Order: sequence, then C-alpha cells, then structure tokens
Amino acid sequence: MEQQILQELESAAKIILAQPSVVTNQQRTEAENVFLNFRRTKCPYQICKYIFDHTSIDYVIFETCNTLKDAIIREWNYMEIDDVNSIRDYLLQHVLNHPNTPVFVREKILQVIAIMVKRGSVTDLGAERRKLLGEVERLIMSGELRKQILGCSIICALMQEYSNTVKSADVGLPWEAHLSAKKQFEMTDLKNIFQLCVGSLNEICKMDGSFSENALMLIKSLLLIAESTLMWAFISATNILFILHARIYRFSTHEADFNLSLKLSTHWKDIILDPSFIQLFFHLHWKIRNSAHLTHYTLNCLVQLASLNGPIVAVKQVKIDYIKNYMSCFLSFLNSVDIVDREAIGVSNIFLKLLLFNKMIIMSDLGREELVNNFFRQMTQLTCHFAEKASQHDSANYDESMFTEAFDNMLKAWEHLFLEHNENLFVESSKCIFDSYLRWHLSPPYGSRSKATSEEVDEAEEEEDLNKFGSQLVSIGIFARQVLDHSLPNLAKLIDEKTYELRLMWQGASNNNIQRDDLYEDLHWLLMISGHVLTNDKDESVSSIPDSIMKYSIQRAPNVNINASLTLLTTVDRSITQSDYAQLEESIDHVVWLVSAVFRLSELEKQMGEAKLTHVLSPTLSSTIAWFLQTWASSYLLLPEAQNSENSFVLVSAFGQQTDCAKWLVDFILNKVQSNICLFSADNCVTENTCKLLLSLSSTRNKALFLLKNEFFWSVINNGLRSHSGYVSPEIKRVLIKSLTTATSAYDGPEEKRREYIDQVLKSIIEKFRGIVLEENFKKQYHDEMIRSEIMEIIHLFIGVVEVAGVIQSTATTVCKCLAEYLSPVLSDMVSLISIYHNYQQITQLILELFKECSRTMLCYLSSSQNEARVFYEICLRLVETYVKHNSGRLTEEVNAEEDSFQDMLLFLDLLTNLLTKDIIDCGLAEENGEGKPVVNSVHVCILGLQGILPLMSVETLKFPTLCFKFYSLLSYIWELHAEKVCEQPHEFLVNILAVIELGLTLFGTQITGICCEFIQFFSRHLCLHAAQLQPEKFLLLQPFLKIMMTIILSRQINSENIKVFGLAFHSLICCYKDYYLRLVEELISSQTQPDIAQRLSEAFTKLTAGLHLGYDRQEKLTFENNFEKFVISIQEFLFIK
Repeated sequence: MEQQILQELESAAKIILAQPSVVTNQQRTEAENVFLNFRRTKCPYQICKYIFDHTSIDYVIFETCNTLKDAIIREWNYMEIDDVNSIRDYLLQHVLNHPNTPVFVREKILQVIAIMVKRGSVTDLGAERRKLLGEVERLIMSGELRKQILGCSIICALMQEYSNTVKSADVGLPWEAHLSAKKQFEMTDLKNIFQLCVGSLNEICKMDGSFSENALMLIKSLLLIAESTLMWAFISATNILFILHARIYRFSTHEADFNLSLKLSTHWKDIILDPSFIQLFFHLHWKIRNSAHLTHYTLNCLVQLASLNGPIVAVKQVKIDYIKNYMSCFLSFLNSVDIVDREAIGVSNIFLKLLLFNKMIIMSDLGREELVNNFFRQMTQLTCHFAEKASQHDSANYDESMFTEAFDNMLKAWEHLFLEHNENLFVESSKCIFDSYLRWHLSPPYGSRSKATSEEVDEAEEEEDLNKFGSQLVSIGIFARQVLDHSLPNLAKLIDEKTYELRLMWQGASNNNIQRDDLYEDLHWLLMISGHVLTNDKDESVSSIPDSIMKYSIQRAPNVNINASLTLLTTVDRSITQSDYAQLEESIDHVVWLVSAVFRLSELEKQMGEAKLTHVLSPTLSSTIAWFLQTWASSYLLLPEAQNSENSFVLVSAFGQQTDCAKWLVDFILNKVQSNICLFSADNCVTENTCKLLLSLSSTRNKALFLLKNEFFWSVINNGLRSHSGYVSPEIKRVLIKSLTTATSAYDGPEEKRREYIDQVLKSIIEKFRGIVLEENFKKQYHDEMIRSEIMEIIHLFIGVVEVAGVIQSTATTVCKCLAEYLSPVLSDMVSLISIYHNYQQITQLILELFKECSRTMLCYLSSSQNEARVFYEICLRLVETYVKHNSGRLTEEVNAEEDSFQDMLLFLDLLTNLLTKDIIDCGLAEENGEGKPVVNSVHVCILGLQGILPLMSVETLKFPTLCFKFYSLLSYIWELHAEKVCEQPHEFLVNILAVIELGLTLFGTQITGICCEFIQFFSRHLCLHAAQLQPEKFLLLQPFLKIMMTIILSRQINSENIKVFGLAFHSLICCYKDYYLRLVEELISSQTQPDIAQRLSEAFTKLTAGLHLGYDRQEKLTFENNFEKFVISIQEFLFIK
C-alpha cells in the first residue's frame, strides 16, 4: 500500500513540476488533488516514514512534511507520547543523515519538529524542548560547519514557532495556550539560546584576519538568532492587550508591528549590561562590513540595542553607564570608517533610536560631556553627508536610494530634539544642515546640483516634488526657523537674484535651454523650501504662522523701516539687484522681503506670458509659484489685527485685513489666478494649485466677506464663467463657482442681501440651463456635441455650488435651505436629462454626482417637518426609477469592463448611502401627509434603488473591490436601520438579497465576509424579536444560513480575522432558530460513520452552548464568542468536511 501511494505521489509531483507546455490544466489539477487528498490522510505516520526513506523527489518530501504537520496538529490530543518522541527523533535524524537536503525541505521538516516541541511544552513545561536544545548546543559546539548550521536552523525554527502569536491558531492551540507557552519559553530558554549565540560569535571574533567563507556562513546563522532575540516581542500586559484588540476588531498584525524597542527585565542584565557585549557587536560589524549580505543583521542588532529600556535599566546610573558605553563604541566606529550606502539606514536608525529612548539622558545627564558634543557633531556631518548622497540619485529612482531613507531618519531624529529642547542649542547644526540641503538642490555657482540632474528634468516627475519631498521640506523648514536671521535673507536674496537672471534671459531672448532649465529648477526648489519655512503645519487644513516667525519679526521690529517694507511689498515690477541687498537686509522685515521676492517672480512670469512667451515658461515652476501663494495666503493673507497679543506690528501692517495693503494683496492674487487660468489651462498641475489658491482666498469667514466686497473678485469669476469651454475648462469653472459659493456662504447679514448674493451665483446658470433644455428643438438636437458640452459644463457648475454648501458652519442651515429652493426645479429637470442622455455615460455620471453631493452636503440641513427633505426624496425617487429603467440588462455587455466603467453605479450607491444618514439625524421617524399616509422617505428610495441595481450585481460585477464593498456596506446599513421596512418587501426580492449575501460569505475576501456576517446578525435579531408579527415564510428566510454557516465552519473556511463576527452571526441565528439548530446538530452527529468522531462532535457542540439560554444580552454574547473560538479549534483536530 505504501509503495502504491508513493508511486501516485511521485507521478503527481512530476506533472506539477513539468513545463506548462507538456501537461494540460486538467492533468495539473488532478495532480494537485492527489496531494490535497493525501493531506487528509488519518494517522499517516508510517506512510510518511516510508516515503521519507524511499523517495528522492524533494517536492514529494516537502508535501509529505505538510501532511505530517496537518496530522500532528489535528490528532495531537490522541497521540501517545512515545509516538510523538519517535516521530520527532526520526525527523531530526533524517535531517542529520541527509546533509544535501534542499533548504526549503529542511526548513519544513524543522518546522514540524518545532510544532511538536511547542505543543508538547504545554503539558511537559518545556522538558523535551530543553532536551532538544541540549542536542543543538552539542551540534553548534561540534566545530563541524554542517552540524553548526543545522543547530542554528533548529533554534530559528523553534523561535519562529514560539514568537508567531498572531497566526498561531493554525497549530491548534487557543490563544491563552499560545501566550502561556511563549511566556514559558521566554522565562526558561530564550536567554540561554542568546548566551550560546553570543558566546559563539565572541569566539569567532577572536580569529585573526578576515573571516573564511565557512565562518561567514556560521556568522550569518548566529546573527539570525541574535536578531530574532533582540527583536522579540516579550509577553507583557501591553502587547497581550494589543493582540486581543487586534482579534476583537478584526485586523491583521505581526509581532514586528508593536516591537518598537528592546524592553528587557533584570533577568538579562548579566549579558546586556556587560560593556564587552556592545563592543562585540560593533567589532563584529566592523569586521564583516564588507560582506554585503551580513551587514543588515549586525546593524539591526545594534539598532535594537540602541533602544534598550525597561526594568533592566530602571536604575538611572545603570542606564547612564550603558548609554555612555554604547555612544563611545558608536563614535569610535564612525570615526574609523566612511559610511557606505548599505550601512546608511542602520546608522541613521541608531541615531534615531538613541534619541527616541534616551534623549533625557543624553541632553541632561551627559549634556556637559565632550562625548555628547562629538555625538551631535557626527550627527550633523552625517545628516549633511546623507543629504548630499541622496540628492545625487536620479529623481526617478529617488525613493529607492538607501541614502534617502537614511537622510529621512536623521531628519526625524533632529525633529524629535527640536520638539522639547532649546532651539539655541543647535544653531550651528541647523545652519549647516540648511545650507547643505540648499546647496545640494541648487545649480552652480551657489549650489552643486549635478549637471545630469539639471539636464534630465522631467516635468511629469517634478510635478510630484511637493509630495515626494514633503516630509523632508517640513524638516528643513524647522531647521531654517532655528536660524531665521540666516535663512530668510538668504532665500530672499537667491529668489531675487534668480528672478533678475530670468528677466535678463527674457530680455536677451536666450536660447540656452540647459541654463534656463537650471534656473527654473533652482527657483522651484527655493519656493518649496521658502513655503515650508514660512508655515509649519504638516496638516494643510490647519493654517497658522509659526511662533518663531512672529517672534523673529517682533525682535527685528525696532530696526525695520515699515514704510520701506510696505513699498517693497507692493513694488513688484522692480528688479532687485545685488547692490540692494545690504539695505534690504538691514532695514526691511525679512518675511516681507521673502514674500515680495516671490511676488516679483510671479509678476515676471505673468509679464512673460502676456508677451506670448508661454512656450518657454516652466509649468512646474508656475505650479510651485501658485502653491507658494496658496500656502502663504492661507496663513498670512488678511491677518486679523487682534489675533493675539504677540502679533508682529510689521506683519499685521503688511498683511492685515484692515490695512491699505489688503486690497492690493487680494487684487494681486486674483490677477495671478486670472493669468494662470488664461496661460496654463491645459496643464493640470498648474490649474490644480491655482484652484487651491483661489479657494484659499475664501477659506475663512473674514476672507470670504472681504472678497464679496471686492469688485475685481466678481470680475474674475464672471469672466471665467462666461469664457468658452475650450478656453476655460468645465473643471476650472467648477472651482470658480465653488469659490464664489464659499464666499457667499460666509455672509451672515440680512436675508435679503444673502438671497441677492445667491441669486448672483445661480440665476445666470439656471437661466442658461433652462434656455437649453426648454428650447423647442432640444429633443431633436440633444445629441449635438456643442449642446452636450454646454450641459456638462452647467452640471459641473451646479456640483461646484453644492460641494461647499455647508462649508461655513455658522450659516450652513440657512444657505442650504436657500440653495434647495433654487435647485429643486433644476434637480427635477436633471431626472429628465438622465432619460434623454442615458446612453452618454459622462453626462449620467455628472448628474449622479450632483445628486450625491446634494445628499452629502445639503440634505442633513433640510427640515423633515417642513417637507424640505421630502421634496428632495421625491426627486431622488424619480431619479432612481429612471436610472434603473435605462440600466437593466447592461451587465452582459460589461462583464470584462474596467471598474471605471462602473463609476455611475458607484455614485448611485453613494447616493443611496448618503440618503440613509438623514434617518439617523431624524431618529428614523417617518413623516405623514395630510391624509395620514406615509410620504416618500430615504428608505423608500433606497429599497427601490436596491431592487433596480440588484440584477446587475453578478459575481463578475462584484469582483470589482470598490463596487463590491459599497454594495455590501449599503445592504448592511439598510438592514441595521430599517429591517422592519425591508421585511415588508416582496419575498422574491428578499430571497435574491440573501443569495448575494451567501456569495459574500465566501467569495470576496475577509472584509466582505465580515460585512455579510453583520448583515446576518442584524437581520436574524430582527426576525427573532418580531417573529410574532411576521408571516412564516418571512420568518424562515434566514434559516438556511444556519446550515450554510455550519458548513463553512466545519470545512475550515473561516479566516482568523473573522472569527469574532462570524461567531456573533452564528449565535444570532441559533437564537432565532433554536429547534432547527438542534436538528442540524443531531443530523450531523448521526451522519458520522465513526463512533469516536460522533462522540467528539457531540461534546464540542454541547460545550458551544453550555450554560447559555440563547438570548441577545451582552454577557451571553461574550461567553458564546469565547466558546466559539474553542469550538472552531477543537473540531479542526478531528473533523474534515471538503
């Protein structure tokens, strides 16, 4: 029999390993099934031994190991101890006797051994593990490389099995048992393993000269153990809670996710606190640093040791001594070598970890020692060095540069210092790092950016610089603010100097493309840096002037000539040359100088555009100018005079709301907006930042009210809106109307005036729309391209209006109600348009987007009692009816389409979901009309929408992730809020919904499975609590799901992330259909042909509901949840249902 099985397995392996052209798919599938069936073999131990002894095909041995592993996990509780020991000894001997076994096979065999040792340690408290480790120690000390490597591999397998706690349910232990076994391993053997490893490394390091290849192989194996130990997530109250939290809320994790530092008990002090221990790892790294495949391991160990904390260093003097020793070894190493690329990340992480975990020791207790000065000197030099090396990498491969990540780590370390310590401590370092960063990003003669970088400027890549280098620029802004007297005038000088060069180049009509590209690139970087110096928030939604900027301006105020500063700010057509610098630096506010320098550059760009030189302008630079102006305007423009008591009088005079400069500044920005729209309408990046700039002008109520009184603002908006769509795109017009609507929303004066403003926004658009759709020949000409373009442009404008309807909270309710009055007739006409343009997907999508935005921004402010919401619901009902009518049967045409082609369905689902949020605000109360009949509300619209869209939701359609998620989320949402209303729907509709839920339980991933379980939980609870009021066929709708879910459980199809939510759904079904559940269990048990399986199954189901009265109270749910996890684990030990 064994020989026959072996022959089948070997034949199947040959087919699986054969080239695709040699075998058919059916043959390969049949071969795979041979191994899958073999894995289900009961008590396969003798067969596995026979295969090990008689086959030479590695794949067969590998699959035999998998069969052995599954059987051991499944049958562990029924195996004799002698059999376990015999199998383990046999496997170990097999590995020893077959030195040429491939690594993947050997690791699988060792994994099986490790699983057996871990399972056994639950009962024998680690006795067999210690025996095995004794054998391993003899292997490592044998001096024979093959045995030493094997010994290390056994240790790694054991450590992996004990450390991997998040997915450990796969080996058949409850979580409590896993954690207990891991804790026991930590307390008894982990330290001994580490001591053995360190001792071996110490002996190897004593060798003279360079290491041999054999020595390097052994070092790698030992370093793997050392690294695993130092990155071990020790059992503590903190990470136990983390694991439980991860399981409760169904998200995956791994130990490395919360292994932030090396936190040790005093149990480890005799190893870790020995000064020679740190010296060993630095010395070892120094000796193997030319072996690229090993440096990663030594550096990881050193990084972890830099983060040492916990009881082991609870005594302050102990920690001081440890840090001094570590820093001395670290600095000695740095002084003896030049850091290469593969070391850069590790070295930077050492700096970062030292400061994260030992900042107070370094700054306070060691602050006066030369050691600390040398430490920060090296830190400064390496930060500059990494900046240089990172800047030399081609922009396209920037993210792949090791020096880039190292530089980012160094910036994080400095940032951490600046958060709490006196900025004056690091003035020289800040100046050095700021200058270096500036130098490496500017072209000669000031900078040293490589010529290759300048010649290979890729506009598409450069557009992303603000995102790609955003974190770096924020940090450089912090450095610059430590030395504002140096950074601000330098940046202002450079921008003025480069602007002057650009003007000379323009006037001289230079054709030197390389020189021009260098100049544009320089200005691009100078503006990005300047913008991050003047503002300090990573979160763009929060705008503020950094305190250091304000204090610096106040400090310099006595020496500042305010009139000269204001004159410089508003004189944008004058060139600033080198002869002006001394006077500007002495008598002009430096913030004003820097901002005015950008204004001069912006004005020059506008003049070049007006001179028909757009073709020589840089879209990247234009985009960056717009970004700078938007960033500056968000924080500085129209500065309130009474913002705080420490406001700079100079800055308030220059940028304040009640100053003479205010109107000039706003007009200047609006001029820039208008110019960019005209010159760069075809460039997405420029227009995007220009649009953000325009919106920033109305970002606060004060700014918005100021704009409403500005005639030029109305002129810019109206000119833009009236422009032909080929000149100003509909997307830009959408932003123009958004800006106008935002400004209008800010007005909180008399209602008449508000309506006058809103009338100005909407009247012309509505008239234009009505003029098109009510035109006598519209239904004959609607397909004309010009008419379609005008329709799309108008819809864009309406979307722009409603997108910001409630943006200013103080006036949101009034504004939304007013807009609803204007837009209700328009929305009604849009429904008719969907019927006309149902074959034009772009128009359909825009109309659905308009309704979605109305439901998102306006609906929540509309009153239900005054029928404002009802009007919107009725229009939505017509929309749903129309959309469904024209989209039935579309599925078969789009089975192979991309998800983009389902964009209208995504918008439709968003609309239905948004409608339901109104019910939460209204507490789900239904309205009634004067005749006592319920009026149309959100649930009516949503159910009709579901009825229409359900036939489109095939398996193929639901394979699109976003569409699938939104559809199932909507189902769960409706059933949670309106189960009673849903139950009133036709039986066929509910059956179809449940068919889709059944698919979602297994086909579309863990997230959808979880949502379907929540749906079942909501629905079954409602059915149970309202059983008396329901028709029998409605009550029994979910009954089949008991058998479906039981099959999923017994066939091991539950992902570990979904055990909690699956258990709660199963519990809710059991409560609803108790009798049917008992019949199912009885049938399942009676169907078993083996009495022992039937008995064990009966015991498992009895324990599942033991002591429960099967109700919905919280405590019972918690008890069932715990029982369910144990139930799932226990049945895996003895039962397989394919």
